[in-house]
Amino acid sequence: MVVGIVRSKYDNAKENITKLLELIGYKLRKKKVFIKPNIVDALPPSSAVIVNYKLIKALIEYFQDVGAEEIVVGEGTGFFTKPEHFERLLKTTKYDKIEKEFGIKILNLEHEERIKVDWKFGKILLPKIVFDKEFEYINVPKMKTHTMTTVTLSCKNQKGLLNLGTKRKFHKENLHGMIMELSKIVKPDLVLMDAITALEGSGPTQNPQTKVKNMNILLAAIGENNMVELDNVAAQIMGFNVDEIKHIPKVKFTNLGISLDEVRSDFIKPAKKIVYGNIISYQNEKICTLCQIALSQTLRKINFNEDLRSKFNELSSKYEWIDIIQGSGWEKLPENCKKPILLGNCTKNFAKQINEEYCKGCPPHYNDIIDFIFKKLQL
Repeated sequence: MVVGIVRSKYDNAKENITKLLELIGYKLRKKKVFIKPNIVDALPPSSAVIVNYKLIKALIEYFQDVGAEEIVVGEGTGFFTKPEHFERLLKTTKYDKIEKEFGIKILNLEHEERIKVDWKFGKILLPKIVFDKEFEYINVPKMKTHTMTTVTLSCKNQKGLLNLGTKRKFHKENLHGMIMELSKIVKPDLVLMDAITALEGSGPTQNPQTKVKNMNILLAAIGENNMVELDNVAAQIMGFNVDEIKHIPKVKFTNLGISLDEVRSDFIKPAKKIVYGNIISYQNEKICTLCQIALSQTLRKINFNEDLRSKFNELSSKYEWIDIIQGSGWEKLPENCKKPILLGNCTKNFAKQINEEYCKGCPPHYNDIIDFIFKKLQL
């Protein structure tokens, strides 16, 4: 099938969505629509970590114009599972504006009805709505880099369909293989990628080693293999070798609209370690996004709290650097690691192995992380 690319900004997204979907020959076939964006963290649209609510607003207006009788938007972040936390997520990302303007209740997929589905790894629980024959399923990913998977695009975006327990299982057992298999059993009718703004560096969420990159494009694909084809195009636009991305099979595709060469722009690649002042974060392949967000929120709180900043500055005078260890499966400390701080239940076995304490939680709360660091370093 084909992958289409058009130029766009958020203010003229609706007309460009129409142009793009006409370009690839997309037609709404069902009466109802389910839209799955990427709303992974409680950050403003300007962060480029989430799909901008303005794009979803434009997409809803498009589907209303072409006769959709019902439109549902849903996301499962894993981190913001409790109702009050999910409400904060919607408010910070401005998705609450969609609820107010269109009267659409955005679903927290963690609490929606699920069905058991057979797959390569046994059984998996997935939201019933993605298999509902009355609903057209629209996957709306963000163009971003990712420290564990190199990129996070449309195949990776489907991890938001999983409940919390299954997300953890993916990271502990076979992250790349399971993402690939998920793309074989859940197939959207349409993939529309938000690459108007993108995230480069050590994504998938905000930290000192990420930058917003203005690409000003939208990508879309239809057909049986639409996610894989679109992800091949997006990865190449970002300057990555698809052969080196474990969860995206390399496939042939036809490109319509703007050519890849016109929009290709090498992204800053994810680093193996993330440096926050004198804090060095080591994250192996088995860390999940929940712990990544927990650390990101910890650092944001420190940055915006004058008293905490002062205390961490005091730590800087005592320690040349502080090593944060996250994820399961560690066999030895990273080279030159002097003062390890182990975060999350995944580090429990490793903590026992090296006779260290660990900060409990899956993920640990950012306040607990701060308290644990101060206690561990005796401040």
